[in-house]
Amino acid sequence: QSTWGNRLIRTMEPVFCVGLCCAVFVLLAALYCWLVVSPVRTHFQPNERNINILQNCPSLTKGVFWPSFFLFNGHLQTVYTTLYAGNKDAQYEREVIKARDGGSIAIDWALGLGTYPPHTQTLIVIHGLTGGSHENYVRDVVSEALGLGYRCVVVNSRGCADSDLTSPSIYCGASSDDLRTAVTYIRSQLPEAPLVAVGFSLGANILVKYLGEEGSRTPLKGAVSVSNPFDLLECSRKIASALFGIYDRKMAENLIRLVKKHEKSLQPLESKGVSLSSVYSAVRVREIDDRLTRRAFGYATVDSYYRQASSVNFLKGIAVPLLCLNALDDPICTASGIGFDECLLNPNIILALTKVGGHVGWFSGLIPRQWLHAPCLQFLTAATALQGNPSPTSTELVERIMHESMNQELQTETDVAVTAAISSDLIQEVDRILGHARENEQHLNRLEASLNSIHEESMAAKVKTPTSDPFDLLHTTGIDGYSIRKRLQRLCQEVNNIC
Repeated sequence: QSTWGNRLIRTMEPVFCVGLCCAVFVLLAALYCWLVVSPVRTHFQPNERNINILQNCPSLTKGVFWPSFFLFNGHLQTVYTTLYAGNKDAQYEREVIKARDGGSIAIDWALGLGTYPPHTQTLIVIHGLTGGSHENYVRDVVSEALGLGYRCVVVNSRGCADSDLTSPSIYCGASSDDLRTAVTYIRSQLPEAPLVAVGFSLGANILVKYLGEEGSRTPLKGAVSVSNPFDLLECSRKIASALFGIYDRKMAENLIRLVKKHEKSLQPLESKGVSLSSVYSAVRVREIDDRLTRRAFGYATVDSYYRQASSVNFLKGIAVPLLCLNALDDPICTASGIGFDECLLNPNIILALTKVGGHVGWFSGLIPRQWLHAPCLQFLTAATALQGNPSPTSTELVERIMHESMNQELQTETDVAVTAAISSDLIQEVDRILGHARENEQHLNRLEASLNSIHEESMAAKVKTPTSDPFDLLHTTGIDGYSIRKRLQRLCQEVNNIC
């Protein structure tokens, strides 16, 4: 019996081992699907344009992000970003343009397979902190876009990507003026090409800030923000403790390396209270921003810099289609900093979130490749295809109403004095509201309603007049119409500043 028992055990051992392995595999697969696999969650206002765009973005509407099984959380995804080789085939031709302060901005034009027609869609890429056109995530998105027929150009921040620093000023999270200079130049070189942009990490913050400042004036047809910090102050607090402060120290080392490279050019900053030796002794990004960044750019405190440079403050002004792609497990640009409410309040923004993805990671497959290019390029292609007029921001709506009120012909037939009284009341109402607008933005809504009401009343009056200019008409009644015109123009500019 013992002999038969031993034989049975020996016979069942392989079967047991295979069964045990299968059970473990099924268990791990179930845990992977439950805890790691991440459906893409989109948040947006369901207007016609957003729905049309998303219908052409299967990676967002039907897509599921399947992380590489050995990169199952944000830390692993983020760390692998530094190890990932990326596509090394991207080649560039550099051009250097000058900013107004004499600084240099290096833009790298990706070399395609041939010449491009004038109307070729052009992708502008903005890299992250201390990065450049050489970064793996930049080369990857450039290579993918070139394969889809895009023309690509990378805007390198001052002093980055082996560019010379020709002014005593580096760059920071608020450097939207340099991006504005680059975009304006690219538009001048490609007047017929549809322009779109994608920004990564700190570059995403700069891109979103620029879009909010420009509104519908930007030549960009659409944009994508990837791993945007949104709230620099919140991210600064979180990163100090993330993974025992390793990310914070590594980013500080990269910043110090960049400062040392351009030490000679930055020495004039000593007149602003910058001590480069104290910068070199810093071990945290916040310390560098306190000892260098906020002094170089004129902020009173480092927290003031973080608050004012945060792109979450500029989301309301964006007037072109924008996709914001973030991972909830991003250890650097944390979920607590994402401007959920601000994104949902703007009809032009689509916020896409995944459970896993890390910081500029989103690696998928047995041989990891970045998944993020598919939703980014699908969105930009769809946004460009929709050439409708952008939705006006509140600032632009006020300007439009006031412009119509000042320039519409008064076809009236009652008393001219009625129009004069209405315009006088308008000025008084505007002055009263403007006095409180800085304290409470809700007064701007009252201003819009008041202007609409006055405009409708003046149109309903039906008086025929020999002049098409209402301010000339007011002048004939003894009211200084020219002064009113100037006051309204100043008011328009003031309202724009307040917004």
